[in-house]
Amino acid sequence: LSLDPLGSGPTPLSSWGRRADNAGVSSTDLDATTLESRTAVFSALSDPIRLRILDSLSAEQRCVCEIQELIPDIAPNLLSYHLRVLREAGLVESTRRGRWVDYRLVHDADQTLMAALPAGLMQEEAV
Repeated sequence: LSLDPLGSGPTPLSSWGRRADNAGVSSTDLDATTLESRTAVFSALSDPIRLRILDSLSAEQRCVCEIQELIPDIAPNLLSYHLRVLREAGLVESTRRGRWVDYRLVHDADQTLMAALPAGLMQEEAV
């Protein structure tokens, strides 16, 4: 909650610190949200362990236990953390199967990666 500057009482905040009712949201705020999501993709790709996870998922869906076998030098809790980062970046998705969790690349992971690139790079490639 934050105090409304006009004195009408507390106003709920969204997770980004703006008013939850989106009053006064400008295109600059939307640009910042877009930049943050693009940054999340690059941040997800910046770790060698996460790249290894993506490599392991590029061919097929895998259970966490299979990923753990492919990358044995990482603790289970750390593997869970890296999978969460990839999921929050929109690169992988999960399905619960009883007590097991299967992970796979999202169907448009390539588009998510392309959308994170600066527009100028995409225009140069089209030429």
